[in-house]
Amino acid sequence: MRVLITGGTGYVGAYAVQALIAAGHTPRLLVRNPARVATTVGGLGVDLDVLEIAPGEMTDTAAITAALDGVEAVIHGAAVVAALNQADAAGAVETNVLGAKTVIDAALAAGCDPVVHISSVAALFTPTAPLLTADLAPAVNATSPYTKSKALAEEFARARQAEGAAVTIVYPGGVCGPAAGEVFGDVAEGFIAMLKPGLVPLSGGAIGVIDVRDLALVLAATIVAGLGPRRFVAGGALVDMNEVGRLLRDATGRRVPVVPLPGVVFRGLGRLMDQVRKVVPIDTVYSAEAMTLLTLARPTDDAAVHDQLGVTYRPVAETVEAMVRALYDAGRLTAKQVGAIAG
Repeated sequence: MRVLITGGTGYVGAYAVQALIAAGHTPRLLVRNPARVATTVGGLGVDLDVLEIAPGEMTDTAAITAALDGVEAVIHGAAVVAALNQADAAGAVETNVLGAKTVIDAALAAGCDPVVHISSVAALFTPTAPLLTADLAPAVNATSPYTKSKALAEEFARARQAEGAAVTIVYPGGVCGPAAGEVFGDVAEGFIAMLKPGLVPLSGGAIGVIDVRDLALVLAATIVAGLGPRRFVAGGALVDMNEVGRLLRDATGRRVPVVPLPGVVFRGLGRLMDQVRKVVPIDTVYSAEAMTLLTLARPTDDAAVHDQLGVTYRPVAETVEAMVRALYDAGRLTAKQVGAIAG
């Protein structure tokens, strides 16, 4: 199929483009900055000559309509990352939700099947649920810009599913693994924060780990027409912080102790940093949302990914080692910080 992909120059999108080509599809990328195609998708060794490029933004109906000409399926993965000040964050929510509505409705009007919307397990997150499943209600009352935008877009996508539209929703967890060029997922920042001092700063928490290469396979496997509305949770393996410490020790040969601190301490720190960012635009992995997701993490039901799409996840140790190695190669971590990986 010819598949339009928004967000194709991002971390997940670049690997999705690679997987689509491997599956025999023809990707067409909707891009704001064509130069990024070479640095991300090209960084994976993809032959750029096989790609089709459509200039435009996800909120531009005319650009989307033009990009859909001759397209049979769509993957919508574009999103604006919320800025640190509150005014820009509110604007990011509005843009992300409008973008999802614009792309999904234009794709359905053009007869595309399927229309794949990349959501997030954060859109389903509730600390009272023992297992995160695709049937949980969207967290539309969330206060963080990222979760709120994902939940509101989720609500819209589900409304189209309820009408019988061929909309597929995929819910990734913490996406990590090797780089796309020199672009990493957000989870990588947390590993940098642990490897620089050489310790895991809390014991009371867990991380959902899905390898970006496996997620790309999931997305490519959804490109099948005629199956109607579908949902797939791709949260990956839930790895507690003691296990994170062991993985880092095994990969690097360093001590990497786990500090026995409870999650409540870091939830408080996240709330504090959110207040600080209202007046000081600092960049940090500590936010109320991130610390809540980290310290109250729940396992996900990924059975449909394995049973219906036939995707089996690679070992977490392989994913973590590939990510740390890529961070070293990109100069984000030193030889001392990655230990044996540099050798």
